[in-house]
Amino acid sequence: MNSTDIAIEFSHVGKKYSRTAKLTRLKDVVTKVTQNYRGDNDFWALKDVSFSVKKGEAIGIIGSNGSGKSTLLKLLSGVTVPTEGDININGSIGGLIELGAGFHPEMTGRENVYINGAILGLSKKEIEDRFPQIIEFSGLEEFIDMPLKSYSSGMKVRLGFAVAITIETDIVLLDEVLAVGDSSFRKKALQMMESFLADKTIVFVSHDIGQIKRICDKCIVLNRGKLVYMGETEDAMKVYQDLANAPQASFNTRLQNYKTHLVEGVLLNEQNEETSIFSHGQDLAIKLKVNLHPKLKNPVIKVKIKADEISTFTDTIAEFVMNPSEEGVIDTTLTIKEIPLYNGKYNVDVMILNSANEIVEVKNGVLSFSVINHKQDFKMRGFINVPHNVSNLEQSSDQLCTLDNKADDIEIRLSFPSEEVKYGVVTFHKYINKSLYVPITHFTVPINYGQTGVLTIPKSFLGNGNYIFDIITLNKEKRTVKKEENVVQCSINDKTEKSGLVFLKHSWD
Repeated sequence: MNSTDIAIEFSHVGKKYSRTAKLTRLKDVVTKVTQNYRGDNDFWALKDVSFSVKKGEAIGIIGSNGSGKSTLLKLLSGVTVPTEGDININGSIGGLIELGAGFHPEMTGRENVYINGAILGLSKKEIEDRFPQIIEFSGLEEFIDMPLKSYSSGMKVRLGFAVAITIETDIVLLDEVLAVGDSSFRKKALQMMESFLADKTIVFVSHDIGQIKRICDKCIVLNRGKLVYMGETEDAMKVYQDLANAPQASFNTRLQNYKTHLVEGVLLNEQNEETSIFSHGQDLAIKLKVNLHPKLKNPVIKVKIKADEISTFTDTIAEFVMNPSEEGVIDTTLTIKEIPLYNGKYNVDVMILNSANEIVEVKNGVLSFSVINHKQDFKMRGFINVPHNVSNLEQSSDQLCTLDNKADDIEIRLSFPSEEVKYGVVTFHKYINKSLYVPITHFTVPINYGQTGVLTIPKSFLGNGNYIFDIITLNKEKRTVKKEENVVQCSINDKTEKSGLVFLKHSWD
């Protein structure tokens, strides 16, 4: 490719920042001296990033928060320089990044247009020539002589956008420029941008997937400062979604001795290897390093396991509690025995509470893992494989289902007067409120005509609450014959430990 066809070229570009920068605030100095403040090592906001953009191309930059998008824009605009590598720009560059930069709240909209235009490099005559276009596009003619402090945030963005869109450059940087404003203005702005930017090179950073697809031909996906994909927008979106849903096996941050907080967390398998993928039936260890400030009395550490696909306020599958007796930096490991969970993704929350049960530190979804290799026997319903026993009685009953809530077990008896029925699927829900039943698991019970199928479920994994059972009958091809909801119910009220939806076998070390 001819070098004159290239508008932007990054070659092995890296940008390093230091968390141990010189302390300038009195608060920072006092903290360092009195509380043994420790800073982190240097970190790379971008590392070894290489790509090129042809003239006239529109390229999107996507990635999660902290992936390096803003750093890349700063390097492009010249706000900062790379630590390593080379950046070549062929043409003038400008951006719709800080819309309304330099706006003064005490001045009128008209006065701010002149000031903002001057900041963006326009002469007074150029601003005067473009002023009617700016006012018409912003739709703020009746407010233009009012002080800016009376404008809403959306009005300020509209005015800043109307000024910035008139700037003539070869390369345009866009950074979430339409995140604020009503829908009619965003539609108008997009149409204006498509016309205005038709012959320009565009670099567009946004979390709005619709806008990215509409404007950009290609996309770059960043993850933790590294370029992980560059190509067609549709394919880039798939990569981005996969990264967003990927499990997270570890967490770490710098130790801050002056406060209580989670310092490190890591998921380990039975071989003591860090991983985010576990087979059904394996042990899973959650190793934590926590700093407990001496002023925190009687702390409580809670770990919660949540199913990624359950999105309600009752999504805690299991809750594990530890009451540490030490202070300072402590290491502890929670081991969950023989993971009984179905295939899927699960998130880990870590909370630290005081003696009044008030939250001191909370890290939601700080770790996550996937369970694999569970063999389903029918259609998956719920999230946990519960040990159970199935047997048959050589007699049938007139009743479809009866339940016996025993001391240690729940016993369900199923009878079907039809020869067509060969299986009964018992779906087991926990009752949360009148409109919400969370499916816990399901059981498949083979049924012979003229007999009664007996399903025995141990109570050892259940917490206090009300439980509801649905019955689905199947023929020999395992096709549904009939579904009946809320056939029987039972309650458990004798447990002392709060556990979430179920108990999981576990130990603390």
